[in-house]
Amino acid sequence: METENKRDFLITIVRSSENNNSVTGELYANERFICHTLELPWQNNASYISSIPSGSYDAHLRYDRSDKWRIQLDNVPGRSAIQIHMGNYPSDIEGCVLVGDEIINSDNKLSGGTSSSAYSRLKEAFYGSSTPNSTPDVNLKVEVRYNLGPTEYKNEERKIIRVAQAKWETHHKYAGKLDDKTEVKRDLKFIYFYSASNGYSRISLHGGKVELSRNVDGPWQRGYGNYRRYN
Repeated sequence: METENKRDFLITIVRSSENNNSVTGELYANERFICHTLELPWQNNASYISSIPSGSYDAHLRYDRSDKWRIQLDNVPGRSAIQIHMGNYPSDIEGCVLVGDEIINSDNKLSGGTSSSAYSRLKEAFYGSSTPNSTPDVNLKVEVRYNLGPTEYKNEERKIIRVAQAKWETHHKYAGKLDDKTEVKRDLKFIYFYSASNGYSRISLHGGKVELSRNVDGPWQRGYGNYRRYN
């Protein structure tokens, strides 16, 4: 009965991009977006070289590592000590999940310096404070899932669709393919693209209007359309 009275703290990892070198996605805490994730590619759950199977896992906290705080998943089939922690590259892990504020899919990495801030934000979401003095009594759960199909942004006339690692295309309902886009990076608000025909563009990570610029750092001008995100 005591367990039933506890509140749930649910971490959801939504894998949205994969290739031969990494799996990247987004991490949500009780449905609130926290940061990006980086994992090893799927290699049939082989120890040390593969990401883990998608599924729902109970989890617990560990305080005995150098960073003094980690979330460890329980009962992962065929695996042990699978944790969520800081890092930048697939080489930093043997099956765990890295977190960061900015991800560069073309290089299979989380940008340097952004992992610690993402980690701190996850801890604050768990404790409800940046200076906690106690550990909340919760059912800690981690759900790992894949989006089905490629990520795309779409409105009535156009769609922007991911076709390969860091490669996207823009299509018009009547005119067909308009351009090829290279994904430059993703931060906590936007995905940034470059195309030879339109220069830099960006769209809100969870859908919105496209903005245009001559430089990846702006200034940004309102472009076209209002897009919904799918997958």
